[in-house]
Amino acid sequence: MLLRLSRGGLRRAAVCGIGLLCVGAILIKITILCFTDPLDNAVDSMIAPEKYVVGSDKKVYEYSRQMPLIFIGGVPRSGTTLMRAMLDAHPDVR
Repeated sequence: MLLRLSRGGLRRAAVCGIGLLCVGAILIKITILCFTDPLDNAVDSMIAPEKYVVGSDKKVYEYSRQMPLIFIGGVPRSGTTLMRAMLDAHPDVR
């Protein structure tokens, strides 16, 4: 037989073949999962595109998923609280 290896013979060739088939199947499954997300469209269709929140000043503020988020990070006493207060006071930042 052509599948005979130097040591182990036909049994080792069969085990290697089955192992290669399993690795190939796993790679194909990973590729399919990475490039297709069937739940993505279902979740987006169930969520309303715009949402509203009522602020402490009783105003209604609109927001959506396309609006950018602002994260403020820093070490203690670096001015992060002041920056947060300044951004919170700005009318275009909500």
